[in-house]
Amino acid sequence: MIIDVHSHIISPEIVRRSPMPASLGDIEGAIEAKQDAGIDLTIVGSPSGASTMVPADCVDGYQRPFDQLRSYHDWLGGTVQSYPRNLRAYAYCDVYADEKSLESTAEILRDPAFVGIIANFSGCRRVSRLVSL
Repeated sequence: MIIDVHSHIISPEIVRRSPMPASLGDIEGAIEAKQDAGIDLTIVGSPSGASTMVPADCVDGYQRPFDQLRSYHDWLGGTVQSYPRNLRAYAYCDVYADEKSLESTAEILRDPAFVGIIANFSGCRRVSRLVSL
């Protein structure tokens, strides 16, 4: 079995409202391309959770409200369940999140659709913390 451990998909909703490549929202197209390349299973996720990776002037694209992140994980888990032979997912975790969000990430990892965590560190928060020192 060949497994791709680093691939990205985003919900078609995010593709519609953000300047992201449409291919990231084409789940079936991505699976077909992977199969054509001989890849049996792909682990997907987003390094920015329910946000986009489009740079902005220190807008923290990695910090998401709890309900938005929960909705993202529900979508991602449902997408994996729709393609159980082809996909698994990484849960997104904001390492600076509040306790409720961190506990939610732990809960999400109990779902067999999820096999690990993506955690990004916001450069904006690092800079602001350095400035405050």
